[in-house]
Amino acid sequence: MSDPDTQAEAIPPERQVRAWRRMAWPLRVALYGVALLGVAGLVAWTQREDIARNLIGNELEARGIEARYDIESIGVGRQTVRNLVLGDPKRPDATIARLSVDVSGGLFGLRIDQVIVEGLRGYGRLDKGRVSFGSLDKLLYTDSKEPFRLPRLDLTLRDARVRIESPYGTIGVKADGQGNLRDGFKGQLAAIGARLAHQGCALDRPSLFGTVSIADERPAFRGPIRFSGLACDRGGVAVGQSSIALRAEANAALDRVEGALIPAVGAIRADGFAADGLGGRLSFMIKGQQVDGEVDLALADPATAGIGFRRFDARGRAVVRLGEASPDLRFEGDLRGESLAVARERLTGLDTAVKASANLPIAPLVQRMVSAARRALPGSDLAMTVDARACGADTALAIPRLSLSGARGERLVGGNSLSVRRLGEEWQLAGNLATGGAGLPVAQLRIVPRGQGAYALKLAMDAYSAGNASLALPQFEALWNGRGGLSFAGAARLSGPLPGGRVEGLALPLQGRWSQAAGLVMYDGCQTVRVERLRVSNFVSGRQALTLCPDRGGPIVRTGARGLQMAARLSGPTRLQGKLGSSDLALAAGAVRFDFPGSARLSDVDLLIGPAQSGTHITAGDFSVDLGGTLGGAYSDAEATIGAVPLVLTRGSGRWSFANSVLDVQGDEWLLRDRQAPARFQPLITDDMRLTLADGRIAVTGILDEPQTLRPVVRVAIAHDLASVTGHADLFVDALTFDDRLQPEMVSNIALGLIANTRGMVTGQGRIDWSSTGVTSSTGRFRTDSLDFAAAFGPVTGLAGEIVFTDLLGFETGPGQVVRLAQVNPGFAVYSGLIRYQILPGFKMRVEGGEWPFAGGRLLLDPGMVDLVSEEPRRLVFRVDRVDAAQFLAGFDFENINATGQFTGVIPIVFDKDGGHVRGGRLEVIGDGGTLAYVGELTYEDLGTMANFAFNALRSLRYRYLVVEMDGDLAGEVITKIRFDGLSQGEGASRNFLTRQVEKLPLQFNVTISAPFLQLITSARSLYDTQYITDPGVLGLLPGQVNNPGPNSTTPAKPGIQPPESEDRP
Repeated sequence: MSDPDTQAEAIPPERQVRAWRRMAWPLRVALYGVALLGVAGLVAWTQREDIARNLIGNELEARGIEARYDIESIGVGRQTVRNLVLGDPKRPDATIARLSVDVSGGLFGLRIDQVIVEGLRGYGRLDKGRVSFGSLDKLLYTDSKEPFRLPRLDLTLRDARVRIESPYGTIGVKADGQGNLRDGFKGQLAAIGARLAHQGCALDRPSLFGTVSIADERPAFRGPIRFSGLACDRGGVAVGQSSIALRAEANAALDRVEGALIPAVGAIRADGFAADGLGGRLSFMIKGQQVDGEVDLALADPATAGIGFRRFDARGRAVVRLGEASPDLRFEGDLRGESLAVARERLTGLDTAVKASANLPIAPLVQRMVSAARRALPGSDLAMTVDARACGADTALAIPRLSLSGARGERLVGGNSLSVRRLGEEWQLAGNLATGGAGLPVAQLRIVPRGQGAYALKLAMDAYSAGNASLALPQFEALWNGRGGLSFAGAARLSGPLPGGRVEGLALPLQGRWSQAAGLVMYDGCQTVRVERLRVSNFVSGRQALTLCPDRGGPIVRTGARGLQMAARLSGPTRLQGKLGSSDLALAAGAVRFDFPGSARLSDVDLLIGPAQSGTHITAGDFSVDLGGTLGGAYSDAEATIGAVPLVLTRGSGRWSFANSVLDVQGDEWLLRDRQAPARFQPLITDDMRLTLADGRIAVTGILDEPQTLRPVVRVAIAHDLASVTGHADLFVDALTFDDRLQPEMVSNIALGLIANTRGMVTGQGRIDWSSTGVTSSTGRFRTDSLDFAAAFGPVTGLAGEIVFTDLLGFETGPGQVVRLAQVNPGFAVYSGLIRYQILPGFKMRVEGGEWPFAGGRLLLDPGMVDLVSEEPRRLVFRVDRVDAAQFLAGFDFENINATGQFTGVIPIVFDKDGGHVRGGRLEVIGDGGTLAYVGELTYEDLGTMANFAFNALRSLRYRYLVVEMDGDLAGEVITKIRFDGLSQGEGASRNFLTRQVEKLPLQFNVTISAPFLQLITSARSLYDTQYITDPGVLGLLPGQVNNPGPNSTTPAKPGIQPPESEDRP
C-alpha cells in the first residue's frame, strides 16, 4: 500500500518547493506583520542622533517617505506625534494614531530609550513572494551589509493591526506587546483570513495566534495555526478542522531559526485515500539555504484501495537545500504501518479467487493461501527503511529494508536493495522481494532494470503445498520492454486434485507475451505437457506426455475483447494407458482439438477397459467435451461391449456428463445386437439408454425396441464391477405382443422357419452373470397363456405354458418342459394336446413326447430329436392309438361316408429342405374289422349297367382287415395305398345271387390314391382363413422353403381314382 509520506516523496522537487512556499506563506505574512510593527522602534533606533531635533519628521523626510502628522509635544525627554499618515494620504501605506519616542543623554550622546506605538494600521500586498508596504519598503528592505542585530530599545505596541492583500485572499494581523527588543519583549500576535485559495485549493478560516517574546536577543513565537477546513478540486482532497502548534526561535542575527510543528490535523480525504487525522512532531532548523528537520509524524487509520493501517508513522531526518536551482530534498528514516486492515470487499475478492479455482488442481493451494492471508494480513505491521532524494527532475528512493510482519511476528513479505529512480522522464525500479511465512508461499522476485524503461523480472517459488496439492515455479522470467509490452517464459510443476481424481507432477511450460493492445498471447509453437500420474475416479495413469500445438494458424491462448480464447490440437494420434480400478485401461484417439470457449473434440476414440478379449470396449467416431461449466459433452457413432456380456451396443449417440465422481452417459440412440454368429436375436434399438460409471461400477438401463414397429421388447438393467470384472444383466419382458405388425422372427432368428403367423403375448425375465473368464450363468423364465401360430406340421392354437432356461444364452432348458396346445391341425384337428420337451445345446430340441385325445383314441408324438436351426432333416413320428374311424371321418365333415372300426399305426414325417414328407406311414384296423359305406346319392352320370351294378353292390362293405400305407410330400402328392381283405357286403348293399357267390371268394382289394393331401383337405377353408394354411412351404417354415409358395394351387391335380388313360372315356 502506498502511504501519504511515500506519495510525497515521489513528488518532483519543484512541486515540493512550490508546496513548501504555499504552506509557508501564512507564516511569512505574519512575520512580515511583526516586522512592520517594529518600524517605530527601528525608526527611533536609526535616528537616535537627531532625535532632539524633531526626530520623527526629519527622518521620514530624509528617507523620502511622504508623511503627515500632528505634533502633540516635542521635548527633551519625549517627542509625541498624532495622526501619523505614511505614504499617499489618499491610500496610505500605514497610519499611527499616536507615536511617542523617549530619549536620554549620556557620555556618548543621546539614545532612544522607548518607543510607544498606538493604533498602528498597516496596508501591505504580497507580491512575488515578498510583502510590500509601498513607500515603507525603504525602511524594511535595506542594502546594508552589516550583520543584523535587534536594537537595545523598549517597544510598546498597543492595538497594532496590519491588512495584507494577496493573490490567495486577505490576511489580517493584530499585535500587542512591550519590552526591550534585545531582552524582555513579550507580546501577542494574531493573524486570520476568511478564505485563502490557490490553484483549486481553499483554506477556510485560517488563523495564527500566539505569543512573541525576545530573550537574550533571540526572538521566539509560540502558538497554534488553525483552519476549519481544506478542500481541493483536483484529487478530491478534503481536510477537516485542524490545529498545528508552532514553536519557533531565531538567533540574534536572525539567520538561524529553530522550532517545531505539532500537528493535530483532522480527517483527511482524497480520491482513493482516507485518514482520520495526522499527528506527531516536526522539528526544524533553518539556516541559510538549508532546512534540517526531524520527522516524527503519524497518520491515524489511513486507508487506500480497501487496505489500511491503524497507524502509519514516519520517523527520520529531512534536509532541504535551497538555491537558485531546484531545491534538493532528502529524507532518511523509517516508515511503519501498524495493524494492517483489509476491507471486506477485498476479502470478497479473495473468496472469488477461491470459487474461480474450484475443480482445479490449484484449489487447495488457493484455499490455503487465502486462508493464510485472512489470518496473517489483518493486524500485520509494515516496516521499511528509506533514503529518499529529489532534485529537479531526478528522484531516487532507496529501500534497503522492507518487511511485512504478521500479528504474531512472523515475516510475510521482505525486501532488500529495493530502489526507485527517476532520471528525466525515465523511472527505474530494482531490488529483491521475498514472501513466505504464516502459510504463504515462499517466493523470491528479483527486479533488474535494463534501460530505456525496460525491466527483467526473475521469479522463483519453492514448492507450495496444501493438503495433497503442491505448486512450484522453479524458473520464471519476464521482460518488460518499457513500451507497454511484457514477454515471459518459464515452467510450473503442479500436483493437486481434480473432480473425482488427482494429477501429480504436471509439468507445464509457460511462454507468452502481454500488452495492453493485444492482451495475453501464449504458445506460438508446440508445447509438450508432461504428467507423472493422473487419477480420475478409479482411473489411474502413469507417466504421460502430450504435445499441444496451435490450431487454425494462431497462438494456442489469446485474450481480447471476447475474453479468453484457446485453439489447439494434439500432435499425432493420442494414446493414454493406465488402470481403472484393477483393470488395465487403454485410450486412443485419432485427432484431438480444443476450442475455448466451446469444446474439445476427439475423433476415432477407442477405449478398452480390461483384457482385450473379455474387457469393456467402447469406441466413438466423435466425442466432445464442453469447456466451461459442468464437465460433459456429446458423442456419436459409438459402439460398446461390456465385459463378457454377449451383447454389443452400436450406432450410439447422445450426451455425457461427469459430476461428483459419477460419469453419466445418456443415449439418444443405440442399436443392440448379438455378438455371437449366427445371431440369436435380431438387432434392437433404444432411445432411453443410460450408462453410469461410479466407484468402479458400470450400470446400464434401457428399454429395447424392435426397429420396425418401435414396440418394446425387453427392459435391460446391467451392472458391472470393473475391479472384479464381474457383473450381471437382468432382462425383463413385460408384455411382448405378437400380431400382424410384430412376428417372432423379427425378434429372434431362431423362430425363423419354425413358426409363423403368430398371435399372442409373452412375458418373463432372464438374468446373465459373468466374470473375467466369461459368462458364468444365464437363466430365464418365460411364459404365455395363449399363443397361436402356424408350424411345419400345421396350425397351432392356444399354446400355453412356461419355459425355464438353464442357459438362456445357449438356449438350453432342463428336461420336462411342458406346453399345452388347445388345437393342432396337421390336416386334421386334434385338441387339448400336451408336449414335453427339452432344449439342448446347439439349438436342438429333444422331444420327450406328446399326446392328444384323437377320434376316440390318442395321437401320440414319439420321443425324438429336432434341430431347430440346421438344414438337416427333422423327423417327427406320430402314432395313432385306437382311433375310431367314424369319429375320424366326422372330423372332416364327410357326410356321405360312414365307417366303423378302430385303427392303430404310425405316421413318420420328415422335414427337410424340400418340404415335409410322410415316410412309411401305416395304419391298420384292430379287432374284428369294420365297415365302410357310401350313404349318399350317386350324383354323377350313369356309368352303365355293369358299373351301376358294381357300385350298388359295393356301396356298403364289411372288412376284417384293412391297412393304409402313406408316402409322399405333404405339400405335394401323397401316395396312399389301401388294402382290404375279408370282405363282405354290409347293410344297404344290393344283394343277389352273384354277390352272394362273390362273397364266398377270398377277395383282396388294393387301392392306390395319389393326391395333394394337405391341399385337398385345406383348400376350402384356406380361402377364407389364412391361419388354416397348413402348407409349411407357403409359410416359410421349412429349410430352403422360406417365402416359397410351393406348387400353384390353381394347377389341376392328377386324378386319384381312375388311371389317366380312362379319364376321357365315355
